[in-house]
Amino acid sequence: MKHLALITLGIITTALVIYNKKLQFIPNKLPKNLKKYSVATIKKHNTKDDAWIILDGYVYDVTKWIPDHPGGLAIMKGVGSGEDWLDNFSKIDSHLKNNAKIRGLLTKYLIGKLE
Repeated sequence: MKHLALITLGIITTALVIYNKKLQFIPNKLPKNLKKYSVATIKKHNTKDDAWIILDGYVYDVTKWIPDHPGGLAIMKGVGSGEDWLDNFSKIDSHLKNNAKIRGLLTKYLIGKLE
């Protein structure tokens, strides 16, 4: 019975670690002095010609990425919402499979951090 409890605990712990890794989206390279933006400021950038999103507390200007986004205008759902889009982002299978590649790509669009 002890072994079963330890195995179960190990599975639960492993699942929590995997779950937490899915929900972390830290850019590959962080500049030293990231500018901080308020939600009110981010909400002003809500069109495909001026598009900002929040992922894991970081702010990205994805305006130039929109035409190349594999999901088309689906990216616009998070643009200018003022909400951290990480949970929604993490639900998309291709984002999870290509997490490292996407972090590298988004690093060039990183403009700041949420206040």
